[in-house]
Amino acid sequence: MFLKITHEDENEFLERDDISVVQTSVLNTIYEDEVFVDVETQPEFPVGIKALMTFLAKSIQYPVKAVREGIQGQVITNFIVHKDGTISDINIEKGVDSLLDAEALRVVSTMPNWNPGIEKGEPVNVRFTLPLIFRLEGNRNMRKKPLDETRAKSKRGENWR
Repeated sequence: MFLKITHEDENEFLERDDISVVQTSVLNTIYEDEVFVDVETQPEFPVGIKALMTFLAKSIQYPVKAVREGIQGQVITNFIVHKDGTISDINIEKGVDSLLDAEALRVVSTMPNWNPGIEKGEPVNVRFTLPLIFRLEGNRNMRKKPLDETRAKSKRGENWR
């Protein structure tokens, strides 16, 4: 089967097999700068979610002042994972305290390149949301989103009634 495509006053005939090349070129042009939120395949930290959790656990340095003041909670970050896996445009979507927010930004900015998101078989830019949980253990005077006391004690192996 042949398709007639007019280009700059010239007539070109492409076989059906060549159409995918044209479609891919058009998709690349359309998706060049667009940032998606919902894609067929979400971006992924290299080696998966367990590796991400390990990276975060090793990288987060709980601010000393936040520990002293009992500040804890969930900082929700978002950032763009580009087609090449690089990360940029890191933001705090929902913060807890400036100390924890700053640490969340620092840690996310040190992440290695991710596997990019995929849409229609092509890598695309994706805005990704990543919550970071800052949790203190023990009997501190806690501020912001405190742990449920029952859960905190049972996590330490104590029987609480």
